[in-house]
Amino acid sequence: MLGRTVEDSSGADGPAGAVEGLGLLDVQTTMADTKTVRPVTGRCALDDVPVRGYEIHNGRVEGADLDRPMLRLAHGPDGARSPGGRITGVHVHGLFTGDRYRRSWLTRLGARPLRDLEFEHAVEAALDEVATALERSLDVDTLLAAALEPR
Repeated sequence: MLGRTVEDSSGADGPAGAVEGLGLLDVQTTMADTKTVRPVTGRCALDDVPVRGYEIHNGRVEGADLDRPMLRLAHGPDGARSPGGRITGVHVHGLFTGDRYRRSWLTRLGARPLRDLEFEHAVEAALDEVATALERSLDVDTLLAAALEPR
């Protein structure tokens, strides 16, 4: 969507056809019938900070801005950056869950994180709170029995 066009002639990911993108990156996307979904690790191409996330894409991307990748993953470069570096796009989701990467990204923008957030710990703590509240409020044994009851 950040590129010039998205073409999906076979209808792999919606109605067949081509649409204009936002034109913020000099890339064109051609959709394909097979989708790549996999966990990935690597490093940020700008500051060598470790990254991890999950890659989701469908097809291939071509264009001049790929010569400036955002990430160096184990299987190769990923992403594109505009000539001035103000616009970036990647196929990797979940990058900001990494505390070091999130801090380095904010720093590159000229911002300072308000506090150190340990994302994974914060998510686990929130899930524990929800589980405790549900356990106190619901008859979990009855719900499980109903869910397992044959129809």
